[in-house]
Amino acid sequence: PEFLIQQEYYSVITVQHERLYFSKEMQNLDENKRIISELLIPNVPVYAFYDLGVNDSTAVVLAQFDHLNNPNIIHFIEANNHPIQYYVNEAHRFCNKHHLRLHSHFLPHDGKNRDKATTKSTQDILQELGEAAYCVPKPQRKIDAINLMRRMLYRTKFNKENTERLIDCLSNYSKVFDEKNNIYKDSPLHDWTSHAVDAFQTLTLAIEHEMIRDVAPDIIYYS
Repeated sequence: PEFLIQQEYYSVITVQHERLYFSKEMQNLDENKRIISELLIPNVPVYAFYDLGVNDSTAVVLAQFDHLNNPNIIHFIEANNHPIQYYVNEAHRFCNKHHLRLHSHFLPHDGKNRDKATTKSTQDILQELGEAAYCVPKPQRKIDAINLMRRMLYRTKFNKENTERLIDCLSNYSKVFDEKNNIYKDSPLHDWTSHAVDAFQTLTLAIEHEMIRDVAPDIIYYS
């Protein structure tokens, strides 16, 4: 990430920690070697976490969970101008390639919003496709969600090859500086980093509200 280059080679530390929301957490991630080459857990289900774009990008984080419910992010998808089925197909394609099972999908709160033309929500469409889909609660304040993500990053591991874009977005997610009042605003800058971070936010909220644990287990029949 750019802030680590600045820190290691140019000794620029303070400004980055003030401006970037997750600079300390991403530095810790790097120092503790939690960006791992070819990270995948065999025979463990995969969960998809979304940020839904209307006229811009949709982002999807694919994650597995260890026995302590810590996330291992194994893949990241981001694109625009595609229907939701495109992202479902891409997620299944990745899982099939690695002999993994895609268990369910988690959407932000607006996944329940119904389209005026079709009267269907994104959650409805996913369920019609035969996918298990859930919506996470909306955070009361954005800063609350950011603080949850900060704590979650200390529990998270990343696949080195498949999540480079997500790592870049988390590393560069920044505050807005109010030049008139010489302070940083409460709301983050909406830019190229936002969709990936919001998909990670969906993951964080799903864990915070114990929605992963509440997903009904598959029924296994023995002959």
